[in-house]
Amino acid sequence: MKKILSLILTLAMVLGLLGGITCVAGAKDKEVKDILVIGINSNPQSLSMSDTKMQNEMLIGNALFDTLIYPADENGEFAPRLAASWEWEDGTHLIFHLRDDVYFHNGEKMTAEDVAFTVKTSCETLNNRSFFSAFDAENTEAIDETTVRIAFQYEFAPALAYLSSSRGGIICKSAYEEMGADAYNLAPVGTGQFKFVSWTQGDSIELERNDEYWNKDKIPSYSHIRYRIITENSVRAMEIEAGGIDMAYNISSNDFERLSANPNLMTIAEEGLSHQGFQLNSSVPELSDIRVREALCISLDTPSIVAAVYGQYGTAATGLFSNNVFAFDELGPYEYNPERAKELLAEAGYEDGFDITMSIADITNLVKMAEIAQQQWAQVGINLTINIMEQVAVTEQNATGQTRITTTDYTTSTADPGHALQIYRSTWNGALQLKDDYIDEMLDKGLQEFDTDKRAEIYKELQEYIWNYYTCIPLVFPKNMLVYSTDIENLVLPKSGYILDYSSFDIYA
Repeated sequence: MKKILSLILTLAMVLGLLGGITCVAGAKDKEVKDILVIGINSNPQSLSMSDTKMQNEMLIGNALFDTLIYPADENGEFAPRLAASWEWEDGTHLIFHLRDDVYFHNGEKMTAEDVAFTVKTSCETLNNRSFFSAFDAENTEAIDETTVRIAFQYEFAPALAYLSSSRGGIICKSAYEEMGADAYNLAPVGTGQFKFVSWTQGDSIELERNDEYWNKDKIPSYSHIRYRIITENSVRAMEIEAGGIDMAYNISSNDFERLSANPNLMTIAEEGLSHQGFQLNSSVPELSDIRVREALCISLDTPSIVAAVYGQYGTAATGLFSNNVFAFDELGPYEYNPERAKELLAEAGYEDGFDITMSIADITNLVKMAEIAQQQWAQVGINLTINIMEQVAVTEQNATGQTRITTTDYTTSTADPGHALQIYRSTWNGALQLKDDYIDEMLDKGLQEFDTDKRAEIYKELQEYIWNYYTCIPLVFPKNMLVYSTDIENLVLPKSGYILDYSSFDIYA
């Protein structure tokens, strides 16, 4: 019997070599497709994880870069990746011992110098410096080629969660310095499962498999990825129906419902780590009065907005961030009370209402929510003009304090409340433009507390304070919605909503 089984296995291997068939563990022998095509909803700003903030950027970055460690499960445990082991030296210094067999896509060996350089660079870039504000760039150093000491400004409880996030992807020091930041962001050099090939702005991004990847068990079976930039939700839906793409992100709820019935497609709709809503810039004259901000909050019927835009694929937000994030506190939604909103506006000197502008990227579901808000605010005398702009333009306007109202589409990839609430920090380069010492103090306090119960108490107190500040209007906890071809097998979507391991699934012709 053993001889017969051996002959069968040998024959299968020979046929695979001759016929272009790849044997994949746990699956029948099938012909593996050469290219995976993914439809995304916007043109990224940067592909370097040292300067990124958008979900699409992290989705692509996870193919190009590796982190020191990665989340082993959803219970706060971590597993080795580029680092073989680690330990706390003291309260503000974390030692990582690196693998000695990792090479960047340009053939250069990864060393502790690259890790230290990544931390220092991320502390300075526009999009990462708030995320890395607890890190001490000056005192982070390479001890030797495979040992790095990462320093922190203070005792930093969620350090491992931050370093395991996509933003912790290790960049190549020599390539970054030689190319310059702008060029590197457009054509990065990482250690990941795929290598950068080309980027046609507004159209597509091409990657090829890294056959020299350090983890031989994690080399994907397919050899190329193409990310097609398709801004219209309906067009992405049509493309996946027609077979023009294999996987589609950010499909609208109406299209998702239809696609779920397609026998050639698979769908995932699961609770994640994201929240969406509106941000109010309390530093501008018309929003500086808390009564005006409260009026804006309570004149929106949150459940009706979510039902109209998301249907069963979103839940009306009951707090400042996803209920899957640690220490979440259920505080809302804000009670819908348009009559009280009119009274508050009159008390603030706006009995006849006022005009205001919302700056927003062209993301279908966010635009739909803005349009419904426009109608509901009009009923209390608030006349909203919606300016739809490129994401880059919105980001720049937010950073310079010009924005009055904008949308938020935020994924707390670390599942840590300090990360979720960082947009309220004084140093955050975003639309809120908050300068509140108490918020800063509580954020610092939460990050420095290692006791889980005490951390939860700090963040719950802070959430209540921010909720009653009326500077943000949480609207929805959207489900992670992904549509993909039945040719893809074994796909599992993490709560972050974007793929972490591109070898964890296969695609067949």
